[in-house]
Amino acid sequence: MAVKALASNGRGQVLQTPRIQTSHAMPASFFTGETVPYVTSTYYGGYGYGPSSSFQQLEVGIGLDVTPYITPDGLVAMDITQTIEEISGSTEISGVGKIPNTSRREATTFVSVQDRDTIMLGGYIRTSRIKSNSGVPVLKDIPVLGNLFRSSTRDDVRSELIVLLRPTVLKTPQDAAIMTTTELDRLPGVREMEKEMNQEEQKRHEKADKATGRKRGEKSK
Repeated sequence: MAVKALASNGRGQVLQTPRIQTSHAMPASFFTGETVPYVTSTYYGGYGYGPSSSFQQLEVGIGLDVTPYITPDGLVAMDITQTIEEISGSTEISGVGKIPNTSRREATTFVSVQDRDTIMLGGYIRTSRIKSNSGVPVLKDIPVLGNLFRSSTRDDVRSELIVLLRPTVLKTPQDAAIMTTTELDRLPGVREMEKEMNQEEQKRHEKADKATGRKRGEKSK
């Protein structure tokens, strides 16, 4: 219902649809986002050498950690931790440069749902206000009279991140294999890569068999 409501008003946007398999009481996690490089230190190598810098990568995005507990009747209890990290500016450090500042939001919960039921995690609301001025150069800066030659606009933007989570119990290894095949059929690009990998593997085996055959023939002579 939540997905239908978002789709009907045109304001919803699907960011990611990740899938992951795990076992009873075994944690699973995934991360979607990007890494931001930043300088941690700057040093000089001595006479004749310019400055050198050390870098680190900062992960910024959405992370989800889930540990499921599956009961014999198909009930799935999940220990969920969700984190969101965003760049919120930077801090200038003398001799190093700008270091990114991040804002972090985290939520932890424990829920129980039936097999293939969907739960919704939300409440991550972000608001921003954008104000811009435009007008005729010089004239817009004239006191009082400049109001006739300039205009101001202000946009208030509000967005909320909603995570829909649906556990699916795969009772046997055969069920897991069928699910994997179904997911591969949805991704023709992966199927094509798998085909190319199999062809390359077959060529390597054929090449190795020919080389082994020649060596055996030389020994028999």
